[in-house]
Amino acid sequence: RPIMPPEAAAFPRLQKIKVTLDKQNHLIFEAERERNQLEIELCHLKGLARLTKKKELESRIAIKNEEIRTLKAGLSGIVRQDGFTTVQDFYTAFYTAQHACCND
Repeated sequence: RPIMPPEAAAFPRLQKIKVTLDKQNHLIFEAERERNQLEIELCHLKGLARLTKKKELESRIAIKNEEIRTLKAGLSGIVRQDGFTTVQDFYTAFYTAQHACCND
């Protein structure tokens, strides 16, 4: 009876972590998209609107930048919960396990 390598046995657990990372990355992507739209809106302000809306848009951009920073910091928190030092370490283990599991 064949014995499953430890990397392959870890794959289901690692796959769950990857789903969580993918969701977090999606939130980061959406926040960056929203920030970019605000920056475009700021660039296109003309005349009186530039004077009245500029501060509001700059404030909203700063808030969005802080949200993005927090979300990105959350990525390393997700992998640290499961014993990985960095996100890169996690992905190395994930792809090794995926190869061991699915390419036999």
